[in-house]
Amino acid sequence: MQLCGTADSMLLVLGSVALLMSGCAASRAEKKPVPLWVHSAQSIGYPPHLVAFCPVGHLMAVQDNDDVELWRTGTWTPTGRLTHAGGLQGFTPDGTRLLSRRGGNLLVWDIGTRRRIGGLHLAEASRVALSLDGKSLATCTADGNVSVYSTRGLRLIRRKSLPILHDDTVSTTALADADTLWVGTIAGAVSLWDLGTGKELRRVQSPSAEKPAYPFANDVTVIKCSPRRRTTVIICQQGEDTKLRVLDVQGREFPGVSADDALSAEYSSDGSMLAQGDVSGSVSLWNMADGTKYRMWMCSDRGWAEDLKSITDLSFSPDRRFIACADRENRVSVWQIFDTRQPQPVGGHAPEISSRHGISRRP
Repeated sequence: MQLCGTADSMLLVLGSVALLMSGCAASRAEKKPVPLWVHSAQSIGYPPHLVAFCPVGHLMAVQDNDDVELWRTGTWTPTGRLTHAGGLQGFTPDGTRLLSRRGGNLLVWDIGTRRRIGGLHLAEASRVALSLDGKSLATCTADGNVSVYSTRGLRLIRRKSLPILHDDTVSTTALADADTLWVGTIAGAVSLWDLGTGKELRRVQSPSAEKPAYPFANDVTVIKCSPRRRTTVIICQQGEDTKLRVLDVQGREFPGVSADDALSAEYSSDGSMLAQGDVSGSVSLWNMADGTKYRMWMCSDRGWAEDLKSITDLSFSPDRRFIACADRENRVSVWQIFDTRQPQPVGGHAPEISSRHGISRRP
């Protein structure tokens, strides 16, 4: 009888331990990463939503309809608004000026005074490409002319005519630096051009498993250049899907980094990380040293962000501690980035979204 009682007691203890462990596991499973900050724009009507960290100081710019809002990072408090700024382009490297585009004009804003201090009239249907370091920008016109300006004072650096820009198949452009320009076409071709000589340096055909069944099936929609031009990201329409591929300096595919349903991409300032947003509202982070994916935020998962979809823009903070994600619902969320070797979820409660001043924490 004593042995049976002891056995029953042991079974009871083991059962209790099992229940406790399963409860702890369930608690860990339910604890999902949440953003540090969420902001919902006052009005919807200026897609796609855009966001940019200032390279100097603690400032972030957020597109809000026809205006650009300025926020203090860390405290996440509004510090100003650039009225009728149009589409956000980015900051200058010293953080003292911001560039935006409204209609046929490129506008320059002083961050200190929040006032417009200059501008540049753009030809009709011009494409504007800002370099990754923010030091220069290029305007590309339909007649094939490329003009490169210094972002500091909109001083003309060079002007060149490129034959490829006469082709109506050009879909996007990206300025690697003041000397080289990437051009993408609706046929899936990506070419690198020397703006000094006007010659094509390299041409790469976007990989596609199947022959396109209709025009625009291989449309190159995004080109992003890494610092020092070590790699280049392209996002290309392939049939009904979008594919992200990374090319090295020789135009070969960088191993390990690829994604389906991609919509946006961005490098960190030193090129060590690559972020990619997709049409389902998720954001993935790669370590570019070895091409491993080590972080992912399911922004469209159930919970506070159930309707958050289609990441339209991404921006790393200059210290690489945070990443900001903008979506088609005109929301911006900021997430904390941890060490690549030991990624940890962000704890705390999900923030409540306020329509005007960002968030208010739940008690």
